[in-house]
Amino acid sequence: MKVFFFTLALMIGSSLMVVAQHRDDDSRRSFAEERNLYYNSSLQIQLADNNPIVVKIDRTPFTRASRIMRFGNLPPRRYRIKIFGDSPFGMTRKNLLYDGYIRVEPDVAYTAILNPRNGRLKLESTLIDKKYRNDKVYEESYYDYEKSTHKNYDRNDDEEIPSPNRKYYNNRKQNLNDSHVQEIKSSVDDRPFASDKIKTLKTALQNYNYNSSHIKTMAEWLNYDSDKLEFAKWAYASVSDPRNYWRIETVFTFSSTKDDFGKFLEAQVSRR
Repeated sequence: MKVFFFTLALMIGSSLMVVAQHRDDDSRRSFAEERNLYYNSSLQIQLADNNPIVVKIDRTPFTRASRIMRFGNLPPRRYRIKIFGDSPFGMTRKNLLYDGYIRVEPDVAYTAILNPRNGRLKLESTLIDKKYRNDKVYEESYYDYEKSTHKNYDRNDDEEIPSPNRKYYNNRKQNLNDSHVQEIKSSVDDRPFASDKIKTLKTALQNYNYNSSHIKTMAEWLNYDSDKLEFAKWAYASVSDPRNYWRIETVFTFSSTKDDFGKFLEAQVSRR
């Protein structure tokens, strides 16, 4: 009889341990699922006039200009948002349109629309449907925020990203190599219009140290002398070897353009 009760007690104890284990597993699973919600909030930023922008979230700059910028995988907390008008000046106070804070709650999709005339930000929010929680927008304007922060983190958050039209500490930038040049060329080739090609070049070069040879190569990607001249004049301010810049003259077809470029270089030398 004692053996029977002992066996029964042992069976009951084992059953309770199994139930407790299942509850513990369910608890952990529930926590993991709940935690997963935190990484699926999203933020969409755009201007009321639909002009292209670049954005900085906390210390992470996103410099690929777009009319609508979308960010996924945002953990719930308060973010400092800086919105800049897209221009050759990059992220500087000169084209800063908004500097403020947005609090992100878990499992919420936010849309921020900025009126550039008065600087007012309209923020709309909707709960994300569970069945669409893990969906991502696969397009050029979409960023996975969690992954992007490690790649684009800017340690000098107190200083704005300087204009490529000013001389500044080049050691803050990455040196341009052949792989980077090919990536830039691919982006330029995708742009159908000359103005877009030049804008792509200007945006890309903000992140690199470059020399006269690089500019000569990139100028050859443009079809018209006027576009080549515009780009060459713009790039001169941050080139690492200005004494070699005269070699870019060979990319121009017409003697009048070469004369214009020569006068530009003479003016730059006289300013030193």
